[in-house]
Amino acid sequence: MSLQRYLVVCTRWRYTASATLTTFIPITIGIIACVIVPVAWEIMYTEVVPYPINITEPPVVCLNVMPTEISPYFINYTFMCGFAVPLCVMAICYFMLVRHVRQRFHERKGKIERNNL
Repeated sequence: MSLQRYLVVCTRWRYTASATLTTFIPITIGIIACVIVPVAWEIMYTEVVPYPINITEPPVVCLNVMPTEISPYFINYTFMCGFAVPLCVMAICYFMLVRHVRQRFHERKGKIERNNL
C-alpha cells in the first residue's frame, strides 16, 4: 500500500488510465510468490498424528517434521519476506513521500512569498 501511495503521489502514474492495473499485477505476483513458498513447505513437512488421551474420540495434533537442515532456510525466508523486506519498502516509500511533500511545500511557499512582494 505504501508503494502504491508513493507512486500515485510522487510520480505521473496518477495520470495514466491503467495505473491500477500496472501496480496491481506486479504486487499481486510478488505477494503470491512470497506466500506460496512457505505454505508449500508447511504442507510438505506437517504431519497429523493422533494425540494419546483416554477418551472416546482421540484428538489429532499437527506436528512440524521439517528437517533441521531446511529449517534455518525456511525461518530466514519467512523473516525476510514477511518482515524485513516489507519494512524496508514501507520505510523508503514513506521517507521519499515525506521528502516530496516537503519539497512541494517549500516550492509553493516560495511562490507565495514572491507573489506578495
